Amino acid sequence: MISKEALTIIPSLSGCYLFKNSKNTIIYVGKAKDLKKRVNSYFNRPHEGKTSKLVMDAVEVSFIVTPSEKEALLLEIDLIKQHRPQYNIMFMDDKTYPMIKLTSETFPQLLVVRDRVKDKKATYFGPYPDAYAARETLKLLHDVFPLRKCRSLPKQVCLYYHIKQCSGPCQGFIDQVDYMKHVEDVKKVLKGDWDYLIKKLQDDMMVASARFQYELAATLRDRLASAHYVSKRQTITSFESEHDVVGYATKEGLLSLSFFMIREGKIVKKDDWINEMMQPIEDQVETLIQEYYTLSSKPKLLMIPQPLNATLLSESLGIKVSSPQRGDKVKELLLAQENAKQSLHYHLNRVKQKGIDMQEALESLALMTQSSVINTIEMVDVSHTFGSNTVGAKIVFENGMFNKAKYRKYKLHSQNNDVENMREMVYRRLYRALQGSESLPDLLIVDGGLPQLNMVKSLLSEMNLSMNVAALVKDHKHQTSELMRHDGVKIPLLALDPLTLLCVQLQDEVHRFAISYHQQLRSKAQTHSQLKDIEGLGPQRIKALLKRFKTISNIASASLEALSEVVPTHVAHNIMEHFKGDNDESNRNL
Repeated sequence: MISKEALTIIPSLSGCYLFKNSKNTIIYVGKAKDLKKRVNSYFNRPHEGKTSKLVMDAVEVSFIVTPSEKEALLLEIDLIKQHRPQYNIMFMDDKTYPMIKLTSETFPQLLVVRDRVKDKKATYFGPYPDAYAARETLKLLHDVFPLRKCRSLPKQVCLYYHIKQCSGPCQGFIDQVDYMKHVEDVKKVLKGDWDYLIKKLQDDMMVASARFQYELAATLRDRLASAHYVSKRQTITSFESEHDVVGYATKEGLLSLSFFMIREGKIVKKDDWINEMMQPIEDQVETLIQEYYTLSSKPKLLMIPQPLNATLLSESLGIKVSSPQRGDKVKELLLAQENAKQSLHYHLNRVKQKGIDMQEALESLALMTQSSVINTIEMVDVSHTFGSNTVGAKIVFENGMFNKAKYRKYKLHSQNNDVENMREMVYRRLYRALQGSESLPDLLIVDGGLPQLNMVKSLLSEMNLSMNVAALVKDHKHQTSELMRHDGVKIPLLALDPLTLLCVQLQDEVHRFAISYHQQLRSKAQTHSQLKDIEGLGPQRIKALLKRFKTISNIASASLEALSEVVPTHVAHNIMEHFKGDNDESNRNL
């Protein structure tokens, strides 16, 4: 069964989910408007019968995100047809979806069907999510291309010929060669080349308008609008019938690539690759793409995002490579990028859920910082809003655990100067060590770069104290990338290395503690600012009111008698008048 931890980090996006068994075989495919809610619904309550067996057999879940639930449904159909998962067949009783059938007759016709087994010579297109969608497509094609609509060829032309929706093959008004040209046009559209149909309608409309055939031009205009609508509804993709799309994302030293294989306008396969960053992003992505296609078949067209080098990849792979900048093709690139991002996010969270090898992390930290042993780590951070309510925070990590009893908060006074604020906080921390009230840790880590590190070393020298120090350094994307030891040497933090996970965990905790204190002071400042303008209220009375009533809203709604128990009666009157004015203003604004 899939672990509860793995279920909590599935994205709340539309898409398809694929359950796999212990042999890595896809056993069920489903679609959802919200992947997280749907997948979790299988595991947060008891089931009976086949669903219960599915839940027990599933040991892994993967997903493909889509722009909408509609496209998730279309993708689900394709994936079920491709993989034939055992539980989908059991649940659906081999239910089939509507398709468009092109018969193999001398003069072929189009039909909406659900069974493709009876006529193996025919060509089938789809599947479609419902019969309405299939018939909607069929109607548009009949309006544009004059194929026969009669099940059997009649002895004389019917109404469709007279309204110019049939070319009249029954009476020989069109020969087979010309008729098959219409058939080939229909095939192009049904394979996903909606641009061909739209261009044809646009050209025909311009010709009709130039010939002053305004009624025909208006009809073609309406068909063009219908073509735009149907093309957007029916396929997840709508261009070249055979191409691949690549998207990538990076985080915490990892690179994620998503490869989409698209055939006949549908996603038939998705591969995810996750690698450690070892070189500049674009260089590594281009290298991995080339490596991928040494193991997989090459498409006719590969679409890649900028700033990757399309010319270089085209020459090395021997195929057409492009970087679309506008239109529907960009949507496919964005979809691939989003899937790469979600796959990486899921992978990182799964690794973090498995926990850190703390012994290995601490041994590595001691080695990298040239410490003999590390049992106690302290980390400090500063938080403020444009220089106001500046605070400092210190956390303590002892013997592999956070010791919250030893956390400390600091109000700081250097406004918008991080180094000076850090100096004040560290000085106060070291001064307590000089007094003997707090012992020094094995390692002090500052969140910053060389200026903060040099400042701490200077303080230690001035106060004649000895302690190992280090700093966490961020890259240009504001992601922690290096550990700087006391002598300024930078040590790269490798993705998912126990040392990296420990450093990120320490950093996240000190950020959380600092920000929570900062928010607390801001809230308190806002509370005092609402009360300090009331005549008769000073700091002590404000403190007493908050101790009794807890919140501003409780003070505002308190009775005169209740307020008078805390402050003099005339001050209680002032409080009530103040909040009465606020209420009157609020009522006027309603």
